[in-house]
Amino acid sequence: MRPIGRSLVAALALAAGAAAGGVNGPAADALFEKAVAAMRQGKFDEACPAFAESQRLDPRPGTLFARAECEAKAGKPATATALFNDYLTAARELPASQLQKHKERMQLAEERKKALAPQIAWLTLSLAEGATAEVSLDGTRLLGPSLGLSLPIDPGEHLIASKTADGAREERVTLIKGERREITVALPPARRDEPEPAVASASASASSRAVTAPPRPSGAMKTSTLVAGGVGAAGLVVGVVAGALVFKQKSTVGAHCQGTRCDAAGKEAADAARPLATLSNVGFAVGVVGVAVAAFTHLGGGGDAGARGRVRLDAGASRGGAAATLSGSF
Repeated sequence: MRPIGRSLVAALALAAGAAAGGVNGPAADALFEKAVAAMRQGKFDEACPAFAESQRLDPRPGTLFARAECEAKAGKPATATALFNDYLTAARELPASQLQKHKERMQLAEERKKALAPQIAWLTLSLAEGATAEVSLDGTRLLGPSLGLSLPIDPGEHLIASKTADGAREERVTLIKGERREITVALPPARRDEPEPAVASASASASSRAVTAPPRPSGAMKTSTLVAGGVGAAGLVVGVVAGALVFKQKSTVGAHCQGTRCDAAGKEAADAARPLATLSNVGFAVGVVGVAVAAFTHLGGGGDAGARGRVRLDAGASRGGAAATLSGSF
């Protein structure tokens, strides 16, 4: 704990006399006295905030001077220098009747600034060319003009933060008295939108299995395929058998008929051949349709379309035999 000098005590006393006044004067006075007592005991971490609060409640040039002295004793030369400058500015704006009272303190403030100058550290913060980010120093945001400029700063540890759309990043630096340092602010790492390799590999494998896996036929498709195939096979058998009987009757007609004249056996054979020819044509038509529907549903062309398909078979008799017309939709 370092005691403060007599000259400083005298200056603080003068400041105390000039600090009173204003609506919040009593509270400001109490804080000022508390700060002076703490400062005399070397408790600068208590004294300096008390001076600041007193100044906030009732702004006075004398309080600015006292706070500047406190920050200087606390080892913050850059902060103290800024406060001495604020004090000198405020004192010079006082009326002539009051200005005379501050002559001694104004001279003391100038001397303090000169003594503190070698202790101030200087920090230059900048961004990489083309980079954009929100930069802050010890919680205070630095706008564009402050970047690239050598800033006076108190020795000690400081927090540098950067913020972009990709996130935020912080780094701590420690400066010593009189040091000058230039730092290019580090930015948060860019976001990676692509998936991790292992995840991508697993996804690709699953996708490959999904594509190459053979489709399973549904129960409806199996049933329609079997039914259509059975009908088609039966129709082809009927067509073949009826066609064979037609050829047999045709040979009888050829033996017992000349032109349009036939004996009894020829006429009987001709009459029997007509319905057999019709049956043969219908059988072949049904067989072809059945086989086609079975093949279509087996290959998956429409799922259970075979069950939904509509088939119309029109058979009309003619002198030469049966004529079949097939139409359908699948």
